[in-house]
Amino acid sequence: MDVRFTADIWGRDRDVSWLKTEITSLYGPKKVLRISPVSFCDQPASDNPRYQANQQWHYTRAGGEDKPWRVAAPLELEIQAFQPRSNQDADPSTTETLSDDPEFYAIPEKSLPSLETLEVWALNTTRQHRRALVGGFQGAFLSLARRYCECETDLPMKELVWKAVRLSCLHGIWHSGLPQERNSRQEPKRYAPPAVQRQIAIIVSKGIVELEIATLSQLQKTIFDPKGPGNGNMLPIWTCLWLLLLTYRETNEFWSRQDGSGDGLPDLSQHMYDMLVSIYSGLFGPSSPLRLNWLKSDVFDLFGRDTLITERMGALKSEIKATYKEDGRFNHPRDALLRSLILAKEAKCLKSISDPLAVKYIESHMSSPTKAYYDLRHESHTQHLPSGNGPIFFVE
Repeated sequence: MDVRFTADIWGRDRDVSWLKTEITSLYGPKKVLRISPVSFCDQPASDNPRYQANQQWHYTRAGGEDKPWRVAAPLELEIQAFQPRSNQDADPSTTETLSDDPEFYAIPEKSLPSLETLEVWALNTTRQHRRALVGGFQGAFLSLARRYCECETDLPMKELVWKAVRLSCLHGIWHSGLPQERNSRQEPKRYAPPAVQRQIAIIVSKGIVELEIATLSQLQKTIFDPKGPGNGNMLPIWTCLWLLLLTYRETNEFWSRQDGSGDGLPDLSQHMYDMLVSIYSGLFGPSSPLRLNWLKSDVFDLFGRDTLITERMGALKSEIKATYKEDGRFNHPRDALLRSLILAKEAKCLKSISDPLAVKYIESHMSSPTKAYYDLRHESHTQHLPSGNGPIFFVE
């Protein structure tokens, strides 16, 4: 994993160079830019505030507390106009026109948000809606990881899982484009000006690198421990590996869309993506958590007997089934190793007929979204389940 830190995968130097080249002094009145990945008008039943206020639990919630659902507060950024360096010699009469162009705005240095402010905002935003900043499939893992950390039971490696959660949220800011708040679905979707995007990217990438170093180092130490990672640590390792490999996949996709292919940055992110897929395959190929009936009592103990973690696992399994088999999201050449080493094997255990977890999750969620799964944990199934006989086992 040490090879990761030989290059600037997040493009910090590139962004700093661009800002120095393009931005001159700022001028004119300051404006407030409101950033909101998920606006209220885009939510289900957004025209019925009473319905929203009475929702005790929403399927897109990422946090674990049972409180009424609410829209996360937008991120407010103070911006000011600038004249691009390429237009410095232009006719002074064009200044007003340039200042009205939404592309030519930046955040004054004294108004730049801190890394802590951005992280808190990202965590709060993804808590309210798991598809905000982070996509649905990755958001399902983020939802599970957050609840794992919030569980009152003393579960192993919570600190590591929380680092992966924070990294995922900051990375969500980094590649989101910073969508602006909308008040109506009829309004076109707009994003922050390019200079603002780069200013924010420089701030969050610093936090990403720090968390990346800490997370990868701890994972490397745990996975390659001479005594093995330990059975009790395998579930948090599984969750962290998924969050990380999906993060590098998104990074690869981001750089592949940029002009000039990011000076080899897609290759580095692809290398990290494939490396984590290989490690995952070696650890979980023979015995993945997806193949466990985690609603059985012995498996339930691994999650601190927390019913909300069970809920997240049910949602995750449904999300994985749809992603693996239906939407074709992983058909790009960059996903070749993932398909051959993970998806082909995991798909075998996702048949709904032989998966009481997925069936019971869908049935109970349709009848009562807040239903706990105590009954299922004590049921006996005719199908063979890895957790049904003997101790829980992960190959180490």
